[in-house]
Amino acid sequence: MKPREIFGVAVRLLAVWFWTQAAYWIFWAAAKSIGHFAGDSSISPREDICVAIFYALLGVFLMSGARSLVWLAYGDAPKPPLDADAAGDPTGPSGQDTAADA
Repeated sequence: MKPREIFGVAVRLLAVWFWTQAAYWIFWAAAKSIGHFAGDSSISPREDICVAIFYALLGVFLMSGARSLVWLAYGDAPKPPLDADAAGDPTGPSGQDTAADA
């Protein structure tokens, strides 16, 4: 894998991690609102939901903007070299005419 591909995978993986953080905060908000208190009492369920929304939106931003972030970091993708066949050249890669003479 090339570094730009690894960076793209890392950005997407970070987005998934943010979504798991959002699920974590939603879990604690639900646990606090049901009454099964097992967390920080100074943070209300409403604040837990706000943090979860922040992480979810951050994950959406990273996942949807991964290609743009790779472009910002690495620029345009390098163009693959043209083959003689792809360019429509009737001669083969060796430069000899490959068409049968009639």
